[in-house]
Amino acid sequence: MIIKEIQVFLIDIPLLIKRSISHSEKVALDEVLVRIDTDEGISGWGETGGDLGFCSEGQGDIAFVLHKYMAPDLIGKDPFNITELNCQLESKFPEHNHAKAVLDFALHDLIGKALGQPVYNLLGGRMYQRLKVGWPLYWRSSFSELIENALKMKEEKGIKAFKLKIGHDDSSIDLRNLREVRKALGDDIIIRVDANEGYNYAEAVKILRKMEEFNIQLIEQPVPRWDINSLVQLKQHLNTPLMVDESIFNCMDALEIIKNKAADIFNIKPPRVGGIYEAVKISNIAAAANIPCFASGRLSTSIGSAAYAHFAFSVPNLIYENEFASGLCAISYDLVENPIVITNGFVELGNLPGLGIRVDEKMINKKSKDKFIIK
Repeated sequence: MIIKEIQVFLIDIPLLIKRSISHSEKVALDEVLVRIDTDEGISGWGETGGDLGFCSEGQGDIAFVLHKYMAPDLIGKDPFNITELNCQLESKFPEHNHAKAVLDFALHDLIGKALGQPVYNLLGGRMYQRLKVGWPLYWRSSFSELIENALKMKEEKGIKAFKLKIGHDDSSIDLRNLREVRKALGDDIIIRVDANEGYNYAEAVKILRKMEEFNIQLIEQPVPRWDINSLVQLKQHLNTPLMVDESIFNCMDALEIIKNKAADIFNIKPPRVGGIYEAVKISNIAAAANIPCFASGRLSTSIGSAAYAHFAFSVPNLIYENEFASGLCAISYDLVENPIVITNGFVELGNLPGLGIRVDEKMINKKSKDKFIIK
């Protein structure tokens, strides 16, 4: 079996809610979809998207790198050699993780379909029959909107864990939002906070000590990704577990965090680190260091969410209510015929081959604003 053609689709999907965090604001997802076709008629699909504020890759950057460099490199190759292909992409393109990730997702989908096995079986099998999921609460113009969104997700989807986005220039807004959300949701609901690198050390230690009074589950990425020293110091001054997200883009980042004892939990996002292949390596490093993992991803349709879910279901050292399905209730339309669903706060995966989704190709062709074919 060899790869004979790769198709790249660019689609902008309006969001039902504005994603507003310390990095940037988004009212639509600028998605990049990839279909890899083989000479035996088996295809695999992947999804990623642009986010300049988070990863320095926009939709156009990803599309250009795929069209001009990465996709041509895969033509004529055996898709089963996924380790070799990932290593070659990493060697030639040490950055551009989102572009590498979408190819990695499509390759895993393709291999699973060829073998008649779900992707989680390619990763060692499923650890869980179902997984609890949480929901992010993005910045709003008022805390009443935050509360309204949280109550809606609690009632309609059974969500019992919420991540409040913090990191405002005025941290008193963050403290007020936390206080009001806790009051509205009650003590039995889990609340965690995520600054998305929004604070410096002095502001972080001051405001996070006050936030601990509201029984928060964890604190995610309070300071810039490169400021490992501040993470180390914060761990000494706070009682709540610290989780890193933006500080880990590859295995070397993970080793640096471990060496400095700078975090209690790793948030592993397959699109951020370059795909499932690299995410598994990082989760194994974390397991060896006895560090629990938290599985998430970017806002995506069911195509991307399926890739994150298959990774999550295979990780033995997961902790808390993961966020690999956050896009499912935020997008204005999906691109599959059998969407992943959140029921009573859980996501389940079946045993269909590959990523287990039936892509709606008519919808993709209808919604695409541009398309490239690499042969």
